[in-house]
Amino acid sequence: MPHDNLGDLPTTTTTRTAADAQTHLVSVIGEVDLGTIEELRPTFRAALDSDPARRIVIDLGACEFIDSAGVAALLRFQGQAEGRDLLILPGPPAVQRVFAVLGLLDRLPFAE
Repeated sequence: MPHDNLGDLPTTTTTRTAADAQTHLVSVIGEVDLGTIEELRPTFRAALDSDPARRIVIDLGACEFIDSAGVAALLRFQGQAEGRDLLILPGPPAVQRVFAVLGLLDRLPFAE
């Protein structure tokens, strides 16, 4: 059935995780918005529950879109991960532009 309105299109977010002795990697794939952030919570919780000595890496390289709800979720995650070694791998230019417009490039621990 065709969508009458672009706002009706479903959005999806997928995560992949990998861990070794030093790192817990969370790769975010797709869109991160109000409709999908609930899908990220268990993955973020698992990263926080992993060995505290592990660095947590969030890879936004395959993130296609992020809105203010997604940014807020990352900021909350950063607060919950306080004291942990956290690194965020930047997303594509359109995603990074959201962080730049919000003045968060220096607040979040993005890799250079």
